[in-house]
Amino acid sequence: MKNKSLEDNTMEEQVNPNRAAKRVCLKCNETFDSRWAGNRICKKCSRINAGLGPIPETILAKQRGSKRRNGLIIDDTADLLPSYRHPERKVLFVGDFVDRGPAIGEVLGIVRSMVDANDALAVMGNHEYNAIAFHTQKPGQQDAWFRAHSDKNLKQHDATLKQLSTAQLAEAIDWFKTLSVAIDIGGIRIAHASWQTRDIERINRALNTEGRFTPEFLTIAEEAGSKLNVAIENVLKGPELQLPLGHFILDKANHKRDSVRIKWYESGAGRPYREHHLGSDEVPDVAINADDLMTIETYASDAVPVFVGHYWLTGTPKPLATNVACTDYSVAKGSKLVAYRWDGEPALREENFFLG
Repeated sequence: MKNKSLEDNTMEEQVNPNRAAKRVCLKCNETFDSRWAGNRICKKCSRINAGLGPIPETILAKQRGSKRRNGLIIDDTADLLPSYRHPERKVLFVGDFVDRGPAIGEVLGIVRSMVDANDALAVMGNHEYNAIAFHTQKPGQQDAWFRAHSDKNLKQHDATLKQLSTAQLAEAIDWFKTLSVAIDIGGIRIAHASWQTRDIERINRALNTEGRFTPEFLTIAEEAGSKLNVAIENVLKGPELQLPLGHFILDKANHKRDSVRIKWYESGAGRPYREHHLGSDEVPDVAINADDLMTIETYASDAVPVFVGHYWLTGTPKPLATNVACTDYSVAKGSKLVAYRWDGEPALREENFFLG
């Protein structure tokens, strides 16, 4: 029997809307076997929606009024993503692909395509981890998420919620769950905020036993003060020291904090907080409690080079230590897009930083 066209099916729906037919999914634009005229989302897209759980009104409101194609939020460059490849080198991305900038979807498309083509490696940043927790519902609890949908957290995640559709966001979350928290390729290492061997091993053990960022994993990881929680904080956000009672700093988002990130690649013994602080915040010039340093692993000066992001540094890019470099120089605030070109040297060099 001669196959009928999709146009024929559309015409017949006006007469018999309850018949099964080939229809085009409103989300992915692919043809699928539809049970009736009202069934316009394919099984794959339905599973994606179900995996996200109920979408709170606070998130849905941010996606209204956006430019869309087949149900997906797009921008004018959505079909023009470039492909990047170096004939001899591989890119190492240090994480934080979301929540900042005007082209989050484009960034994810470029990074993921390069990783999939084996032209790049990527580690998870704290923003990818936060996104997973933000969109993972606590089992058996209605409107309860592993990262609270507070005004503060919604503001931090705002750009991502506005720029990605529900389907795009679900796909991104699934990809985030495949990312490593740290990568050691022999001659160099990459982690988002800090290389802490014991903590990295603890995280990887939990991922193996509880599943990759599953609700079971997050239940342990988001329990404040648990060993897994401390490990996540150290590797993805950087080791911190509690300030003495009555002291605090204001971070880059103007939030009051009673702890400070530290130079985990140097010994803090005998130093004040201001001297051992990593970042550009104004930190009190008071003595460090030596006991607080016992739980933090100092990166050995003879270890292989490690590259991190996260810290919103300013000024001229240069190594933090002989074998430690940060490539986050606040590009999301209109500053420098920074990369380091590694040529196998054990001692990192300032002249190997490049600005975009």
